[in-house]
Formats: sequence, C-alpha cells, structure tokens
Amino acid sequence: MRNDDILFWKIDWHRAVIAQKTGIEEHVLEMGQDALQVDCLEDIASDLCRRFSLVPPTLHLDQVEVSQKEVDVEASSRRRSFNFEYTQPVYKRGTEVTIRLPFTGDEGMFQLKPTTFTMDIPRGRVIGGSVYHQISGISLDKKRLNDALYYWLKSIEEWIGFQHQSVGKYLEELRDYAMQCLRARKAKLEADNDLISGLGYKTA
Repeated sequence: MRNDDILFWKIDWHRAVIAQKTGIEEHVLEMGQDALQVDCLEDIASDLCRRFSLVPPTLHLDQVEVSQKEVDVEASSRRRSFNFEYTQPVYKRGTEVTIRLPFTGDEGMFQLKPTTFTMDIPRGRVIGGSVYHQISGISLDKKRLNDALYYWLKSIEEWIGFQHQSVGKYLEELRDYAMQCLRARKAKLEADNDLISGLGYKTA
C-alpha cells in the first residue's frame, strides 16, 4: 500500500455544489412537458435533491480492524566522503501497523473539503469501502501507538462532522435551485406551445 494521502482537501465544497447544480439543470432540461404536468413541483425538486445531494459517508467504528507486519523503516545517517558530508538513507527492520476503518457511502466525499475545517487534516487511503492509515517505526510503543490510532479515528469523525454541517446549509440552497430550474423549464415549454397554438394550423 502506498503512503497515506491528505483527506478532505482535494475538492472545494463550493465547486462541488456548482457541479451538482449543473447536474440538476441538465437533468431538468431533458424533461418534457408530460413530466412537468404534476400538481406539485416540490415533489420533483425533493427527488432531484436526493439524487444530486452531497451525503457524507457513514463510518462503521464498531468494525475497525488493525494489523501489523515487519517492514524496512528508513533512517538517515550522516556519512563523510573525502572533504564533504552527505546524507544517505539507511534502512532498519521495524514494524508497520495498519488500521482499517470501514464505511458506507460515496468514497469521493473523502476528497471534499467542507466549508468548516481546521488545519489538523487527517491522512489515509480510501480503498474498497474502507479508509486505511499506517504507522511505522523501528521500536513502536504500545501506549503511544494506541493514542495515535485513537486520535486518527477521532480526526476522521470530526471532519465527517464538518461535512454534515456544510450539508445543512447546502440542502436548502440546492432545493431552491431545483425549483427555479423546474419553474423556468415549465414556463419555457408552455410558452413554446402557446407560440403556435393560435395560428390556425394543425400542430404536429
């Protein structure tokens, strides 16, 4: 497994919202008049919100697993050659501990930066419905290792919480935009029909 990546930082939340709004707009533009002949456009708007909403993943903290294996850990030592010193990596036998945190939901949400955040950004790798994090060292201390794993889990929880806060502000905005698109589409289709309905010709 490769080194851990920075999580919750790659994609800006506001850019993601714009992309979701674009998805709603494109979907509504494909809707015909029959699809809009309903008593309540609010129901269609609510369905679009569910389809295009940003939903934070659900963490399964009761299913966390840890594993360990022996690995070569890099340590640097200074060497002298002729009249200068240089640093050459030296590897020693150590231990690598991997923690696996299962989740359900869209794994892309782990790349999405919420509107509220701290600069204490968690790292990890998202693979197949789980987030992995690795700690390695030549002589790992059990208490310090346990504290580090606990801190990492709490950090992931905290950032998922930040995303939930962002969603709370975003859903109402998304629903209003869906209603705006639906009303505009319905008005456009009705105007198109009215354009030729009084000309005295048969309509195709």
